[in-house]
Amino acid sequence: MNAAALAAAALVVADDVHAHYGQSHILHGVSLAIARGESVGLLGRNGMGKTTLIRTMLGLHRASRGIVRVGGRDVTHERADRIARLGIGYVPEGRGIFPNLSVRENLLMAARPPRDHGREAWTLDRVLRTFPRLAERIDNGGAALSGGEQQMLAIGRALMLNPDIVVLDEATEGLAPLVVAEIWRIVASIRASGIASLIVDRNYRAVLAHTDRCVVLQKGRVVLEGGSRELRDDETLASHLGV
Repeated sequence: MNAAALAAAALVVADDVHAHYGQSHILHGVSLAIARGESVGLLGRNGMGKTTLIRTMLGLHRASRGIVRVGGRDVTHERADRIARLGIGYVPEGRGIFPNLSVRENLLMAARPPRDHGREAWTLDRVLRTFPRLAERIDNGGAALSGGEQQMLAIGRALMLNPDIVVLDEATEGLAPLVVAEIWRIVASIRASGIASLIVDRNYRAVLAHTDRCVVLQKGRVVLEGGSRELRDDETLASHLGV
């Protein structure tokens, strides 16, 4: 599918997006389109604009120029909560769970009916089957969970929205290897279920293995993009990532 066709059919589109923090120009005309059911990796060294792009697409930061569309609807100036209701589950860097609420309460507060009735719904029971450790701690407060359990809760909460796309920003950061492997297993399960995803993670090899396509940012600009399988053999990729 060429770029124009992908943009027309896309679930989420950022078109020539610019963003600033004060006088600092962070994003310089970034364009990104994610089709329904597609898994896309967003790669780049720290400080290259990945999280700013995500926050701008989700309405958590205002674009200074350009357009963001979700399901064909212009949401550039919409509030973040209204954009989320269009079918976006967000797992932010730092997890963002509610520490004073129990696991059960964190999950149930996010519950929404499925938008795609041909897809199995994410219910409380399904999330607990997917994350048995959360089932064991269902009445524990969020603050009492380990870092890995908090990350599972953040992903489970996003799935309770029954989203069309899940956005994961550094979902494996700071976690033990066994927990990291579990998180990637869940990412693969999400992809297999037909839910689209946008994934940011420092382990670029894992991102390439769990996505259809990747986009690389450098100083707020797209410098490389292509199919994940092809990028594994691209000799320039490592130089853009500083590895």
